[in-house]
Amino acid sequence: MADYNKNFLNNKYYTKDDKEKLINNIIKDFQDYQNTLNELKSVRRELEAIKKSVKYEADKDTNNNYDDMLLKNEHYKTLKPKLKELEKLWKKIRLNYKIALIQRKNIYNNVCKNICEYKKAKNIIVLKAQYIGAIINRIQISIIFVSSTITLFESLQGNFVIDAVYLTLIPIVLSSYIAIVLAISRFYKFDTKKENITKVEEKYSYIINRLRYKRRKVLNFDFACEKLELWSDLIENFNKDGLEEMITKTIEESDSLLTLKEHTYYHKVYNKIKTKNSIHQFNSNLLEDWQKESVGNIRINNGPNVLSSEDLPENIYSKKCICYKICRIFNCCKTTFIDYDTFFNLLERNYQHNLQVERRVQSHEEDEEDYQDYLEHDRPEKETHPMPRSWQYRSYNGPPTGWPPTGPQPRGLFSDPGRAPPRGPPPRGSFGRTFTGRYKGRKENAAFDPDSPRTSDSDNDKTEDSSGNNQLMLTTHIKRRSSSIGTDYESDQEY
Repeated sequence: MADYNKNFLNNKYYTKDDKEKLINNIIKDFQDYQNTLNELKSVRRELEAIKKSVKYEADKDTNNNYDDMLLKNEHYKTLKPKLKELEKLWKKIRLNYKIALIQRKNIYNNVCKNICEYKKAKNIIVLKAQYIGAIINRIQISIIFVSSTITLFESLQGNFVIDAVYLTLIPIVLSSYIAIVLAISRFYKFDTKKENITKVEEKYSYIINRLRYKRRKVLNFDFACEKLELWSDLIENFNKDGLEEMITKTIEESDSLLTLKEHTYYHKVYNKIKTKNSIHQFNSNLLEDWQKESVGNIRINNGPNVLSSEDLPENIYSKKCICYKICRIFNCCKTTFIDYDTFFNLLERNYQHNLQVERRVQSHEEDEEDYQDYLEHDRPEKETHPMPRSWQYRSYNGPPTGWPPTGPQPRGLFSDPGRAPPRGPPPRGSFGRTFTGRYKGRKENAAFDPDSPRTSDSDNDKTEDSSGNNQLMLTTHIKRRSSSIGTDYESDQEY
């Protein structure tokens, strides 16, 4: 059974009619809708029963008027307003559920887009924070190293004989370096910038988690069991949580942290990282497809030939040891490792090969369906007199002159049992098929078409002609539906 909710949320429909069908398939399982519909059907059945009984009584006596008797019926006068009320209620419930479903879909799509947008903004802010953090770490490490050097020189004064110039000059230079570096750090306010970026990052994390919570609540809401009032309360609670004000303040603070040049630079870095992640995600999907197959029966497409599992060690395995980078010139490595680039290239070739095979098979199946539709929905035959059976086996280029006959016909002209059918090769149709093979289901009593002379034939000749001329008909009279064999890929949109 198809998941109509998932198809509706993912916009898997092409026309307005498809959308309405999806909505109807979803609504028909809701409890309130079913209860109202069942009550409406029961009232309609009661009214139909009353009408039948009144009609039966009115037919007995011609003096009775059916409409007057129906209007005088007390039960009918009670059920008629009830039917109208139920119809209004049924339409109202259906409209409310339709609005709620469309509202849920819009909320879901908007929340997903917001999550992707805020995660991207957060990642760019994180790249800026990492850069500032790296600068602060280098400054702190250099200060620690210089302070240790000063301490070392102070300890060497009493134990070693060193020129007083060096003992005095070097500590002064190192102390000046510490003062200059700290002054530059305070001037650029690295610590303050990092704290501000950390606060904005925390706010983005809170916003993303709140949006995920909203998405879960929207997806987990079951209209089949819950009432519409609860859905309205849920939407009102979403609007009262104060998340929109927090989003506005966070975006305002993040805009003040990055200049246009910095935003362009870190956006470029982010795109590179995202590209690498997409490649790893694609490789992960290839591995999942590969694991579904048997390891002993795996076949990887490598160029024109298909490699078996016996050929894999030569292609994807190399040798490596602990001293690989140092001693690789001596070729002393004995530990094997996988060359991941080659391995995933082979998996990708295998994936493309399987995809092409599936497309060819699907295209062939669609062509067969089109051909069957062509056979079933051919042009209508003209209405003519039935052709004598004895003429169906005759080799001719059309009916004899004067056919169809007009006026009274002599007895036994078309059904003489002593007349043997003429011999000769049967004629072919416009596509090389016989008259019986062209039109499905009419094997014996086929009507004659004077525009395209064809006769019935045996089953063997019919099969041979149909298979021999199938490709000609497909290439000349059927347009291939190439748009129906495309594939859709779902990637990680929240990266």
